[in-house]
Amino acid sequence: MDHRFLELCVISEVANELKSCDLCLPRGDKFRDYRNHLVSPEQYEHDVPIYGERMGIAITGQEFVANLQHQLDEMAQKVDAGFPVNRQLRIENGEPVLTPAGARPDPEGLREFDSLLKHYMEPVEILDALVDTEHWLHWTRFFGP
Repeated sequence: MDHRFLELCVISEVANELKSCDLCLPRGDKFRDYRNHLVSPEQYEHDVPIYGERMGIAITGQEFVANLQHQLDEMAQKVDAGFPVNRQLRIENGEPVLTPAGARPDPEGLREFDSLLKHYMEPVEILDALVDTEHWLHWTRFFGP
């Protein structure tokens, strides 16, 4: 086994677990403080009007909440108006029950395409794919200690 690729997989999983807060490092802030990478209040005050204009959203809290409440009211009125003809939603014993949507039929020719694909392509394990792409692209150079 190539230990570089094992380390890559372990580091990738550790990163995912850290992002989802399923893993933590006690005293991890002693090495690097995340607060040093946050936007400064001055930069925020400068950029937030531009961001709000580009995104088409209000930038003050009251306006933002009022806009969201307005959108929610509009959507609720549309849902209420469409309820009598909605076949997926019904009320039973005072509780809404959502019926799962049925599966769409397979497109024409899908089975033939699938069999041809299986005929011409060899199955590849995920670790083999990682090893091959690393060999071609050298993407592990972006990882460091």
